[in-house]
Amino acid sequence: MQLVKLGKVVLLASSVVWLAACSSTGGKGTGTTDTIEDASTAGITTDGIEGGGDSSQAALLDKNIFLFEFDDSKISPDDYAALDAHAGALVADSNKSITIQGHTDERGTREYNLALGERRANAIKKYLVIKGVSPSQIESTSYGEEQPVAFGHDEGSWSQNRRAIIITN
Repeated sequence: MQLVKLGKVVLLASSVVWLAACSSTGGKGTGTTDTIEDASTAGITTDGIEGGGDSSQAALLDKNIFLFEFDDSKISPDDYAALDAHAGALVADSNKSITIQGHTDERGTREYNLALGERRANAIKKYLVIKGVSPSQIESTSYGEEQPVAFGHDEGSWSQNRRAIIITN
């Protein structure tokens, strides 16, 4: 029994490394990469994929807003646990689907912000797919700067608007 479980973990880990290698775009250092920095060190684990269901997993599923730095689409390591919980829930129920909305602050042109919002939504989608979620369960869209949650013209407001939101369908 333990040997079978170990075999599954090894297979899953090698699949994650293989997927990460195949999906690399070489965009490091641009400040606007839509890739996960390095899948081997990105905190990708198998926790939550084979079930779980404890209250800590439920609390992690409550987190559905993921914030980004200025002009960036890299996922914060602080968000990995919540994203892992979302991935586990989607893997466990293939009938469940989500929409990921990408948003930006007001700085930049409308076209640039729509593209940046799309990169943010796609970064979350890519992470979830690497974790085993079927791409058919995920829809992504960008609103750019069009739906702010904070209306000030300062860093405090802008930081709240640089986000991706997971909405369960």
